[in-house]
Amino acid sequence: MRIVILGSARQHGITDEEIRSAIEYPMWTARVTPRISGTVPRLFIGRLVDAEPPIEVLAATSSGECVAFHAMMLRQSTLAELDEQTALVLLPQLAARQRK
Repeated sequence: MRIVILGSARQHGITDEEIRSAIEYPMWTARVTPRISGTVPRLFIGRLVDAEPPIEVLAATSSGECVAFHAMMLRQSTLAELDEQTALVLLPQLAARQRK
């Protein structure tokens, strides 16, 4: 799958390598409600290195392409929307604060 990373995905200090890792090797992923018709957005939660806190990546997917448009350290508000079992596993791994 081809991964395209938009500038908006870099806004919170997440690197391209981290974004690609979360998409290619997610700890958890799910479809989310599209805000733009004709798109199929997915939430990916993953990380590049086990010692790092997880990140959340939102990407629009289509045949053979994934366009990442948002990435940041996993937030408590995102965690609250996940199923309880997944949330309990990820909660202790949250970062204390966002990157700049």
